[in-house]
Amino acid sequence: MAGDFEGALRAFRDTQRALLAEFEEQVIPEMVTMYRGQIDRISREVQLASGSTFELPQTDLAIVETLIEFDIDRVTQTIAQNVADARVIVARQVLLRDPVDVSEFEDATNDTVRRHIETELATSAQGFSNAVKVKQAVDLGLEHFRYAGPDIDKVTRPFCKHLQGQPQSGFDSKVVVPDARTSRVYTLDEIRQMRNGQGLDVFSFTGGFNCRHSWNGISEERARELGFPN
Repeated sequence: MAGDFEGALRAFRDTQRALLAEFEEQVIPEMVTMYRGQIDRISREVQLASGSTFELPQTDLAIVETLIEFDIDRVTQTIAQNVADARVIVARQVLLRDPVDVSEFEDATNDTVRRHIETELATSAQGFSNAVKVKQAVDLGLEHFRYAGPDIDKVTRPFCKHLQGQPQSGFDSKVVVPDARTSRVYTLDEIRQMRNGQGLDVFSFTGGFNCRHSWNGISEERARELGFPN
């Protein structure tokens, strides 16, 4: 039994090393490319909308670097946690004298980690894009924002349904939202007080992980045209 357990531990250590090596060689360059692509896309959008060239100030570039480092740390922790979870399951099987198929757990761990990494990267890309767009709007003096994105469908979160004008009830105590508005327009101060229940900033990550929505800064005149404050 001890031999089985030691063999399983060695296999999981090898799995973790392999996943980290793959992360460093493939995923980190993808993250850098992703952020550069987001900056280029936002620059084009701002130039089309305002006719002026958009460049990130040096202070904002430092923030971007911090975001990338944070994402790298978070994904590294995800890899370690998933390997540790699988290792505990195998240890229980060994103790209960059940047959141990380490390769099955290695495959499952690899798939789970890759799914988590994809979710982390998609969320990071959306969060970065939203954060830059909101900062640009605030710098322009805009204080009204419209909750933009796909119409309500079967995967829309209750939080997002509410902000899209379909009132929801029974929220967890961690969720904080104002009254729903058919205009989908909310003020800067209202958004700052919102909580999506996932521990993620509502300005940057809207409804949470993998959210498809974003905030579009608009003038007060445009907000009134859309029916604000209703």
